[in-house]
This record gives sequence, C-alpha cells and structure tokens, in this order.
Amino acid sequence: MKNNTLLLSTILVVGIAVTTVVIWYILRSGSCESAGTVQVREGKYMKLAPSVAKASLDDDSDIILLDVRTQEEYDELHIPGSILIPVNELEARANQELPDKDAVIFIYCRSGNRSRTAAYKLLEMGYTQVYDIGGIIDWPYDVSSNKEK
Repeated sequence: MKNNTLLLSTILVVGIAVTTVVIWYILRSGSCESAGTVQVREGKYMKLAPSVAKASLDDDSDIILLDVRTQEEYDELHIPGSILIPVNELEARANQELPDKDAVIFIYCRSGNRSRTAAYKLLEMGYTQVYDIGGIIDWPYDVSSNKEK
C-alpha cells in the first residue's frame, strides 16, 4: 500500500512539474502547436484551453484578463479579476487602458467569436502576447456576478 501511495505521489508531482513547464513555454515563447497559431504582424493568434488559462492565471498575477462582451453580460456573469472593454470599443480604448503592448492578455467573451475578433484587433494594433481563451460558457471555474440577488 505504501508503494502505491508513493508511486501516485510521484506521478502527481511529475504531472504538476510538466504542466508548469508547458505553461511557461507557451507564455514565454509564444508557441502553442495545439492552439493552431496564425501569424499576424508582430504577434500570433493563439487559442488556449480553459485549463491552461486557469493554471496560468493562478500562477501569474500580471496576466491581464480581458472580457470583450457588453456591460450587461459582464454584470450578469464574469470571470473574477477580469476587466471589461467591449469588442466594439476596443480600438478606441485599448491604447489608454492597455498601454503595455507586450503584456500577456487573455481574452474571453460568451462563446469565443468576439474573443477571436478582439484578439486579431489587438494583434493588428501591435500587441504581442494575446491569447484567446474562448467563451465563458466553456469556463468550468469560478465566476462572479454584479447583479443583486
């Protein structure tokens, strides 16, 4: 029984270490084969799975989490720690509200369509580390609401 517990503990530690290295590699090198990268000027369009995004957010408090839905959608439900810039206001507000074009930015919307549009817009504006994490409907982790209960 002790051997099985030791084996499982070892597997868990190795799994965590491998996950950490993969996340570090994705964020630092800008490479993600499974995301299907597309070159857009200086940066690349990259899509991250919610599990990778969550682990990265938990590990790095400097990541900007950007919600590109409407104010009403944000008030109803959003990922804690996110900031709101609706996709139709992004070009007008990004330079002032997201001044560091080399900052890591994770973008989400409801289903993934607006986040993809926003990612391409930011890349075209010269942002270099933009990651599309899809829609909140696929986010299996904590969410918050600004609506009164």
